[in-house]
Amino acid sequence: MEKPKTIQQRIIAAQLIQPGERILAGFSGGSDSAALCHALAELRRELGFSLELLYIQHNLRGEESLAEEAFVREWAERYDCRLSIRAVNVRETAKQQKLSIETAARKLRYLAFQERAESGFDKVALAHHAKDQAETVLQHFLRGSGVDGLCGMKPQNGIYIRPLLLASKEEIKDYLQKENIAWREDSSNEDRQYRRNRIRHELLPYLQTHFNPNLVQTLTENAKQMQDLQLYLQEQTEQEFEQLAYREADGLRLAGDRLKRLSVFLQRLLIRRAVQEAKGNTADLESTHIARAVSLLEKENGKREDLIGGWQVKKEAGDLIFFRQEGEPWPREKTVKNTEFFPLRLDISGRKRYIKIIEGFVFCARILEQRPEKRDQKKWSQVFDMDFLPAEAVLRHPLPEDYIRIDRQGRKKRLKDLLADQKLAREKRSRVPVLAAGSEILWAVGYRVGYPYRVTEATKNYLELTILGRTGKCQGLRKEYQDRK
Repeated sequence: MEKPKTIQQRIIAAQLIQPGERILAGFSGGSDSAALCHALAELRRELGFSLELLYIQHNLRGEESLAEEAFVREWAERYDCRLSIRAVNVRETAKQQKLSIETAARKLRYLAFQERAESGFDKVALAHHAKDQAETVLQHFLRGSGVDGLCGMKPQNGIYIRPLLLASKEEIKDYLQKENIAWREDSSNEDRQYRRNRIRHELLPYLQTHFNPNLVQTLTENAKQMQDLQLYLQEQTEQEFEQLAYREADGLRLAGDRLKRLSVFLQRLLIRRAVQEAKGNTADLESTHIARAVSLLEKENGKREDLIGGWQVKKEAGDLIFFRQEGEPWPREKTVKNTEFFPLRLDISGRKRYIKIIEGFVFCARILEQRPEKRDQKKWSQVFDMDFLPAEAVLRHPLPEDYIRIDRQGRKKRLKDLLADQKLAREKRSRVPVLAAGSEILWAVGYRVGYPYRVTEATKNYLELTILGRTGKCQGLRKEYQDRK
């Protein structure tokens, strides 16, 4: 097949758009989306599809963002394209969900695409090209991703299509010049605080200069090979799953004798597939969960491991059974009764102190005026970065799915494993007070403070949280609490 010579020819060759379809195209005003949207506008009559552009206003660059929006409106009018504009609050989302600005912006973009597409669009066209693909593969490789990550982006993934995924950046620039297409530079694309920009402007050029000048093409070709491998593995997994899996009233069973004869890699894929079948999805399922399930194949019958969302896997008669556990090892009924909510907006009589009595303990919160001394993690009084603590935090006892972030990279550890590492007896683990937001543990009281809630050099607002037992000081605080009520 002859290589496409223009951007329009690439869109036609990709065959991702069918006659009669309604296409929603992401338009940022930048060079890549300008090239895609112009080509789509030129081809809509020839290919028989309708087109609408969607601009996401991130509100991150002040006057520049407003000028960009005005440019987008003018651009859409010039090329007779219907335009929708969706404003999102990236900074607020990043703060509330403890995300980077980069991650929050991406999350909100895709949510906006999805919501708009639900009003009758068949596909969402995105302007990713070959260099974007190379950057994505590099980024996933640096994170230690497996086959799924090294596949990079696909030409079509659900409703999302990327007609220019094999186009080079040079082709896009040539098209813009030849067609005299206007576009705007986004200054944030040069900001090196974003990981993606460091890969784009530092790592990728360095590797091209010193190791492989054709690295973009190499990485895009490798991504295609990984996609072919992924498809093959999916087929193999489904074939084995049909032979191994048995539905039961309360879960799903995998035949252990056949599973043990397979490679460890295929065992892991089948366990992930089993969780998806039993639970309905694999959200938050991590490699550590899968590794624990695989380890059961070499253990005696009766052994079990926690997975996610209350699901467990146990070994029975040599098989692995995936089921939803009720009542143990940490009874949900007990923890609900012991759950107490408290506010982090401390405004009591200007004294900057909040006190609550919880099951014989006194819980105190106090805003500090200056950076406190460093404290041992095992103390029952810790100081936190107040700007990071979520307002929905709750003081309660542990739940099976609880985890804590153990380093700046955000790596997670099961709370159960953390307490076991501390040599805490199993029967005592369910009585450890924890400060939590959802399933994430912010503070395992007396044991560890999670990231990113610890005090750092960048902390501006300090919140001291203390839990006291039946001491003299506790009694005095209890009286102060009762007097205020």
